[in-house]
Amino acid sequence: MRCFTAPPRRALVLALFLALAMLGSSLALPAPADQPACGAGQYASPGSPPVCAPCHASCRSCFDREDFCTSCPMDGAWLLPGTGVCVSACPAGQFIGVAFPGAVAPAPGQVCLTCPDGCEACSSPGDAPACVLTPDGSLDCPAVARCDRCAEGLLLLDGTTCVASCPESGYLTDSEGKFARVPACVACAPQCTACNGPGAEQCTAGPEARRNHALVIGLSVIIGLVVLAILIIGLTLAILRRANRLRRKDRPAPSPPSSPSMTTDTGRSRRAGPSESSIPMDTLRR
Repeated sequence: MRCFTAPPRRALVLALFLALAMLGSSLALPAPADQPACGAGQYASPGSPPVCAPCHASCRSCFDREDFCTSCPMDGAWLLPGTGVCVSACPAGQFIGVAFPGAVAPAPGQVCLTCPDGCEACSSPGDAPACVLTPDGSLDCPAVARCDRCAEGLLLLDGTTCVASCPESGYLTDSEGKFARVPACVACAPQCTACNGPGAEQCTAGPEARRNHALVIGLSVIIGLVVLAILIIGLTLAILRRANRLRRKDRPAPSPPSSPSMTTDTGRSRRAGPSESSIPMDTLRR
Protein backbone atom coordinates (compact mmCIF):
# COMPACT_ATOMS: atom_id res chain seq x y z
CA MET A 1 0.00 0.00 0.00
CA ARG A 2 1.39 3.43 -1.10
CA CYS A 3 1.42 6.28 1.45
CA PHE A 4 1.41 10.08 0.79
CA THR A 5 3.72 12.24 2.88
CA ALA A 6 2.96 15.83 3.98
CA PRO A 7 4.66 18.65 1.97
CA PRO A 8 7.76 20.20 3.53
CA ARG A 9 7.27 23.04 6.02
CA ARG A 10 9.06 25.52 3.74
CA ALA A 11 6.54 24.97 0.95
CA LEU A 12 3.63 25.56 3.36
CA VAL A 13 5.12 28.86 4.56
CA LEU A 14 5.67 30.03 0.97
CA ALA A 15 2.10 29.16 -0.02
CA LEU A 16 0.73 31.06 2.99
CA PHE A 17 2.86 34.10 2.16
CA LEU A 18 1.61 34.21 -1.43
CA ALA A 19 -2.03 33.94 -0.30
CA LEU A 20 -1.60 36.86 2.11
CA ALA A 21 0.09 38.94 -0.59
CA MET A 22 -2.79 38.39 -3.03
CA LEU A 23 -5.38 39.25 -0.35
CA GLY A 24 -3.57 42.45 0.52
CA SER A 25 -3.41 43.59 -3.10
CA SER A 26 -7.14 43.03 -3.55
CA LEU A 27 -7.98 45.14 -0.46
CA ALA A 28 -5.62 47.96 -1.25
CA LEU A 29 -7.38 51.39 -1.38
CA PRO A 30 -6.73 53.85 -4.19
CA ALA A 31 -4.54 56.78 -3.41
CA PRO A 32 -6.42 60.01 -2.56
CA ALA A 33 -6.81 62.52 -5.36
CA ASP A 34 -4.38 65.38 -5.38
CA GLN A 35 -7.01 68.04 -4.65
CA PRO A 36 -6.92 70.58 -1.86
CA ALA A 37 -9.82 70.97 0.60
CA CYS A 38 -10.94 74.50 -0.17
CA GLY A 39 -12.91 76.64 2.29
CA ALA A 40 -16.25 78.40 1.88
CA GLY A 41 -16.39 80.72 -1.12
CA GLN A 42 -13.47 78.99 -2.82
CA TYR A 43 -13.03 76.38 -5.50
CA ALA A 44 -10.17 74.16 -6.65
CA SER A 45 -8.84 75.80 -9.77
CA PRO A 46 -7.47 73.50 -12.46
CA GLY A 47 -3.70 73.28 -12.59
CA SER A 48 -0.83 71.19 -11.44
CA PRO A 49 -1.01 71.18 -8.59
CA PRO A 50 -4.56 72.60 -8.15
CA VAL A 51 -4.94 75.54 -5.82
CA CYS A 52 -7.90 77.12 -4.06
CA ALA A 53 -9.19 80.30 -5.66
CA PRO A 54 -12.02 82.62 -4.57
CA CYS A 55 -15.46 82.46 -6.22
CA HIS A 56 -16.90 85.44 -8.07
CA ALA A 57 -18.85 87.99 -6.05
CA SER A 58 -22.09 86.78 -7.72
CA CYS A 59 -21.65 83.33 -6.11
CA ARG A 60 -21.67 82.22 -2.50
CA SER A 61 -20.08 78.95 -3.56
CA CYS A 62 -18.85 77.78 -6.95
CA PHE A 63 -17.43 74.78 -8.77
CA ASP A 64 -14.76 74.30 -11.44
CA ARG A 65 -14.60 78.03 -12.17
CA GLU A 66 -15.19 81.25 -10.27
CA ASP A 67 -18.48 82.20 -11.98
CA PHE A 68 -20.19 78.77 -12.02
CA CYS A 69 -22.28 79.20 -8.89
CA THR A 70 -23.51 76.32 -6.76
CA SER A 71 -25.32 78.71 -4.40
CA CYS A 72 -26.25 82.38 -4.50
CA PRO A 73 -25.12 85.11 -2.09
CA MET A 74 -28.56 86.74 -1.81
CA ASP A 75 -31.47 85.06 -0.04
CA GLY A 76 -34.02 86.10 -2.71
CA ALA A 77 -31.96 84.88 -5.67
CA TRP A 78 -32.71 81.66 -7.56
CA LEU A 79 -29.99 79.35 -8.84
CA LEU A 80 -30.01 77.77 -12.30
CA PRO A 81 -28.02 74.59 -11.56
CA GLY A 82 -27.46 73.76 -15.22
CA THR A 83 -25.69 77.03 -15.99
CA GLY A 84 -24.51 78.07 -12.52
CA VAL A 85 -26.20 81.48 -12.77
CA CYS A 86 -28.15 83.33 -10.06
CA VAL A 87 -31.34 85.08 -11.23
CA SER A 88 -34.09 87.09 -9.54
CA ALA A 89 -36.85 84.74 -10.84
CA CYS A 90 -37.02 81.45 -12.72
CA PRO A 91 -37.46 81.81 -16.49
CA ALA A 92 -41.03 81.30 -17.70
CA GLY A 93 -41.71 77.89 -19.20
CA GLN A 94 -39.75 74.68 -18.78
CA PHE A 95 -38.58 75.63 -15.27
CA ILE A 96 -40.09 75.22 -11.81
CA GLY A 97 -38.90 77.14 -8.77
CA VAL A 98 -38.30 74.88 -5.77
CA ALA A 99 -37.37 76.21 -2.33
CA PHE A 100 -35.57 74.20 0.35
CA PRO A 101 -36.15 76.03 3.64
CA GLY A 102 -34.05 73.52 5.57
CA ALA A 103 -31.00 73.77 3.31
CA VAL A 104 -27.72 74.29 5.17
CA ALA A 105 -25.19 76.69 3.68
CA PRO A 106 -23.45 76.52 1.35
CA ALA A 107 -26.21 74.38 -0.23
CA PRO A 108 -28.69 76.51 -2.24
CA GLY A 109 -32.04 77.37 -0.68
CA GLN A 110 -33.85 78.17 -3.95
CA VAL A 111 -33.24 76.56 -7.34
CA CYS A 112 -34.88 76.58 -10.77
CA LEU A 113 -35.23 72.95 -11.81
CA THR A 114 -35.71 72.00 -15.44
CA CYS A 115 -38.99 70.37 -16.49
CA PRO A 116 -38.86 67.02 -18.34
CA ASP A 117 -38.19 67.12 -22.08
CA GLY A 118 -41.15 68.45 -24.07
CA CYS A 119 -42.91 69.69 -20.91
CA GLU A 120 -43.80 73.38 -20.75
CA ALA A 121 -45.27 73.33 -17.22
CA CYS A 122 -44.25 71.04 -14.36
CA SER A 123 -44.48 70.78 -10.59
CA SER A 124 -42.44 69.34 -7.76
CA PRO A 125 -43.77 67.64 -4.62
CA GLY A 126 -43.37 69.46 -1.33
CA ASP A 127 -41.21 66.70 0.10
CA ALA A 128 -38.66 66.70 -2.73
CA PRO A 129 -35.08 66.17 -1.52
CA ALA A 130 -32.87 69.26 -1.43
CA CYS A 131 -29.84 69.87 -3.60
CA VAL A 132 -26.57 68.79 -1.98
CA LEU A 133 -22.94 69.62 -2.58
CA THR A 134 -20.84 66.57 -3.42
CA PRO A 135 -17.34 66.04 -1.98
CA ASP A 136 -15.73 67.46 -5.13
CA GLY A 137 -17.82 70.67 -4.85
CA SER A 138 -20.32 70.01 -7.63
CA LEU A 139 -24.06 70.35 -7.04
CA ASP A 140 -26.45 67.39 -7.16
CA CYS A 141 -30.15 68.33 -7.51
CA PRO A 142 -33.25 66.08 -7.81
CA ALA A 143 -34.92 65.70 -11.17
CA VAL A 144 -38.49 66.93 -11.66
CA ALA A 145 -40.64 63.87 -12.14
CA ARG A 146 -44.08 65.43 -12.73
CA CYS A 147 -45.27 67.23 -15.86
CA ASP A 148 -48.57 69.15 -15.86
CA ARG A 149 -48.73 70.22 -19.49
CA CYS A 150 -46.78 69.22 -22.60
CA ALA A 151 -45.77 71.44 -25.47
CA GLU A 152 -48.19 71.74 -28.37
CA GLY A 153 -48.40 68.54 -30.44
CA LEU A 154 -47.24 66.29 -27.58
CA LEU A 155 -49.30 64.08 -25.26
CA LEU A 156 -48.85 63.65 -21.53
CA LEU A 157 -48.03 60.05 -20.57
CA ASP A 158 -48.47 58.91 -16.94
CA GLY A 159 -48.09 62.52 -15.77
CA THR A 160 -44.32 62.33 -16.23
CA THR A 161 -43.40 62.11 -19.92
CA CYS A 162 -44.38 63.90 -23.13
CA VAL A 163 -44.75 61.68 -26.20
CA ALA A 164 -45.80 62.20 -29.81
CA SER A 165 -48.38 59.37 -29.75
CA CYS A 166 -49.86 57.01 -27.19
CA PRO A 167 -48.28 53.56 -26.80
CA GLU A 168 -50.34 50.53 -27.76
CA SER A 169 -51.13 49.85 -24.12
CA GLY A 170 -52.77 53.27 -23.64
CA TYR A 171 -55.52 55.42 -25.09
CA LEU A 172 -55.92 59.14 -25.81
CA THR A 173 -58.14 61.22 -23.56
CA ASP A 174 -58.44 64.67 -22.01
CA SER A 175 -56.96 64.40 -18.54
CA GLU A 176 -58.14 66.66 -15.74
CA GLY A 177 -54.95 68.33 -14.55
CA LYS A 178 -53.55 71.51 -13.07
CA PHE A 179 -54.27 73.42 -16.26
CA ALA A 180 -57.87 72.24 -16.85
CA ARG A 181 -58.03 69.49 -19.47
CA VAL A 182 -54.88 68.51 -21.35
CA PRO A 183 -54.41 65.83 -24.04
CA ALA A 184 -52.97 62.78 -22.32
CA CYS A 185 -52.35 59.06 -22.72
CA VAL A 186 -53.92 56.87 -20.04
CA ALA A 187 -53.00 53.24 -19.43
CA CYS A 188 -55.46 50.51 -20.44
CA ALA A 189 -57.08 48.14 -17.98
CA PRO A 190 -54.65 45.45 -16.71
CA GLN A 191 -56.34 42.71 -18.78
CA CYS A 192 -55.90 44.68 -22.03
CA THR A 193 -52.83 44.94 -24.23
CA ALA A 194 -54.57 47.62 -26.35
CA CYS A 195 -57.77 49.59 -25.83
CA ASN A 196 -59.82 52.64 -26.73
CA GLY A 197 -61.09 53.41 -23.23
CA PRO A 198 -60.56 52.72 -19.53
CA GLY A 199 -62.93 49.77 -19.08
CA ALA A 200 -62.27 46.10 -19.68
CA GLU A 201 -65.12 46.08 -22.20
CA GLN A 202 -63.12 48.58 -24.30
CA CYS A 203 -60.16 46.26 -24.90
CA THR A 204 -59.11 45.93 -28.53
CA ALA A 205 -56.36 43.36 -27.90
CA GLY A 206 -55.74 40.74 -25.25
CA PRO A 207 -57.83 37.99 -23.62
CA GLU A 208 -60.61 40.40 -22.66
CA ALA A 209 -60.77 41.70 -26.22
CA ARG A 210 -61.35 38.18 -27.56
CA ARG A 211 -64.10 37.67 -25.00
CA ASN A 212 -65.68 40.98 -25.97
CA HIS A 213 -65.41 40.06 -29.65
CA ALA A 214 -67.23 36.77 -29.09
CA LEU A 215 -69.91 38.60 -27.12
CA VAL A 216 -70.39 41.13 -29.90
CA ILE A 217 -70.70 38.36 -32.49
CA GLY A 218 -73.28 36.55 -30.35
CA LEU A 219 -75.34 39.70 -29.84
CA SER A 220 -75.13 40.49 -33.53
CA VAL A 221 -76.45 37.04 -34.45
CA ILE A 222 -79.33 37.35 -31.98
CA ILE A 223 -80.25 40.82 -33.19
CA GLY A 224 -80.06 39.63 -36.80
CA LEU A 225 -82.42 36.73 -36.09
CA VAL A 226 -84.91 39.02 -34.34
CA VAL A 227 -84.88 41.47 -37.26
CA LEU A 228 -85.33 38.59 -39.73
CA ALA A 229 -88.30 37.26 -37.75
CA ILE A 230 -89.91 40.72 -37.72
CA LEU A 231 -89.45 41.02 -41.49
CA ILE A 232 -90.99 37.60 -42.11
CA ILE A 233 -94.01 38.42 -39.92
CA GLY A 234 -94.48 41.76 -41.62
CA LEU A 235 -94.25 40.22 -45.07
CA THR A 236 -96.76 37.51 -44.14
CA LEU A 237 -99.27 40.07 -42.88
CA ALA A 238 -98.87 42.13 -46.03
CA ILE A 239 -99.55 39.07 -48.23
CA LEU A 240 -102.67 38.19 -46.21
CA ARG A 241 -104.06 41.72 -46.47
CA ARG A 242 -103.52 41.76 -50.22
CA ALA A 243 -105.25 38.39 -50.62
CA ASN A 244 -108.28 39.64 -48.67
CA ARG A 245 -108.55 42.71 -50.90
CA LEU A 246 -108.46 40.56 -54.03
CA ARG A 247 -111.22 38.26 -52.70
CA ARG A 248 -113.45 41.26 -52.02
CA LYS A 249 -112.99 42.50 -55.57
CA ASP A 250 -113.89 39.14 -57.13
CA ARG A 251 -117.13 38.70 -55.08
CA PRO A 252 -120.37 39.67 -57.18
CA ALA A 253 -122.20 42.79 -56.08
CA PRO A 254 -125.70 42.12 -54.46
CA SER A 255 -128.90 43.22 -56.43
CA PRO A 256 -130.62 46.32 -55.04
CA PRO A 257 -133.82 45.54 -52.95
CA SER A 258 -137.27 46.53 -54.40
CA SER A 259 -139.19 49.48 -52.94
CA PRO A 260 -142.00 48.49 -50.44
CA SER A 261 -144.49 51.07 -51.81
CA MET A 262 -144.13 49.75 -55.31
CA THR A 263 -144.77 46.23 -54.08
CA THR A 264 -147.91 47.30 -52.22
CA ASP A 265 -149.31 49.20 -55.13
CA THR A 266 -148.67 46.32 -57.45
CA GLY A 267 -150.43 43.95 -55.11
CA ARG A 268 -153.37 46.23 -54.81
CA SER A 269 -153.63 46.62 -58.53
CA ARG A 270 -153.63 42.88 -58.93
CA ARG A 271 -156.50 42.49 -56.39
CA ALA A 272 -158.54 45.46 -57.57
CA GLY A 273 -159.63 43.89 -60.81
CA PRO A 274 -160.65 46.04 -63.76
CA SER A 275 -160.03 49.75 -63.54
CA GLU A 276 -162.70 52.45 -63.70
CA SER A 277 -161.86 53.14 -67.26
CA SER A 278 -162.95 49.62 -68.20
CA ILE A 279 -166.48 49.95 -66.61
CA PRO A 280 -169.15 50.69 -69.27
CA MET A 281 -170.71 54.10 -69.10
CA ASP A 282 -174.23 52.64 -68.99
CA THR A 283 -173.43 50.91 -65.75
CA LEU A 284 -172.22 54.13 -64.28
CA ARG A 285 -175.39 55.97 -65.25
CA ARG A 286 -177.47 53.46 -63.46
